Amino acid sequence: MSSSFRKAGTRRRLLAALLTAAACTAGTQAPAADVYWRPNFEARIEGDTNRDLVTRDELEDEMAGYQINIGLTWGRATPRSETRIRPRVRFQDYPDRDDLQRLEQFLEFDTRYRSPRSDFALFGGYSRRDAYTSELVEADFDEFDPDDPVVSQTTRLVLDNTRTRYQLRPRYTYQLSERTGLQAAVTAEVVDYESEGTTSQVDFSFWQVDGTWVRQLDPRSKLSFGPYYSRYEARDDTTESDAYGLVVNWDREWTQRLRGGLTFRVERNEWTRTLPAPAEETETAWGAVLNLESRGEISLWRVNVGRQITPTGSGTKANLDQLRVAYHRSLSPRLTSISAVRLLRVRSQTDFARGDDRDYARLELGLQWAMTRTLFIGTGYEFTWREFTQEGEDALNNAVYVSLKYEGLPPQR
Repeated sequence: MSSSFRKAGTRRRLLAALLTAAACTAGTQAPAADVYWRPNFEARIEGDTNRDLVTRDELEDEMAGYQINIGLTWGRATPRSETRIRPRVRFQDYPDRDDLQRLEQFLEFDTRYRSPRSDFALFGGYSRRDAYTSELVEADFDEFDPDDPVVSQTTRLVLDNTRTRYQLRPRYTYQLSERTGLQAAVTAEVVDYESEGTTSQVDFSFWQVDGTWVRQLDPRSKLSFGPYYSRYEARDDTTESDAYGLVVNWDREWTQRLRGGLTFRVERNEWTRTLPAPAEETETAWGAVLNLESRGEISLWRVNVGRQITPTGSGTKANLDQLRVAYHRSLSPRLTSISAVRLLRVRSQTDFARGDDRDYARLELGLQWAMTRTLFIGTGYEFTWREFTQEGEDALNNAVYVSLKYEGLPPQR
């Protein structure tokens, strides 16, 4: 059986698993359930100085466009379980650029079930996006999934292409005693580009299995460690990697408002490539990431700093050094400020993908005014900078926007 049929089968199985899991989480019934619907709508007008991120010698005219986002969040909670499902669509149009007119679709869900001795959590995601906009990495965290472990972008802006992404992340923990447990976790991801005419955006599949021993050190801190195995396959099986590693994770809640964690991992990668010529490489990689979150009465801090190992659309995995900080603050009962910055240094694990090694920076500054409890008007500024190390030329974009947003009231707890 050909590799293309195997890849199509993998995508169908993962999509079927996503839809089945979402249907199961939505259809389960239990007494005393708290169910809510939270619709949202946003219309945004934006102006850019260099949206294509071309080098400064090739700067084009400034352009303006608009986006419309429509979605909702459905949630359900019982004494033992919590479930959320978020479908969304987004339409964008730049009147002077027909090639940037796109309709994008998203579906995410997560669910969690707790019993006296076990805990099961599952996240699933599907998106079908313009490959151009999907490469513009955002600085702020997604409130629905702030801990996404995969950064698959190449930041090469390719027109007339579509990227479809599937992801499943189940996790199960079983308590052997009051303070000791075992945990199994899986990350499965498939990224499919509609057109494979460019070597900078290639289909890939990635999955990883972790098995860890968990120890509650005290009421506020927890330690876990254990082995893991991962596999990466790209470009119709022309590139593949098997990795064996060890992960250590420490989590702590200092107060009810401040929590964080530190994760360290080291892995041995065995790479095989069949094109353009047969080759094998062995690479040892490591990662160390610190996450912090502080929630106050009028403010929210999120910090992610360190190195992580991530699959990419460049036909390889990469070592990604990142500093990511977001700060939301209520300046008054009606006015909120949103600030976020993200710095990336991406280096490929293999020699044949060094052309996509890059540095990237993103700054987002915004203000949001509440006209009513559900209707908001906003404005902001976004700065994007990117440089590919082998090309030696950088590009930057300045953007300003205004937006009108409706968001349903949050559930009453």
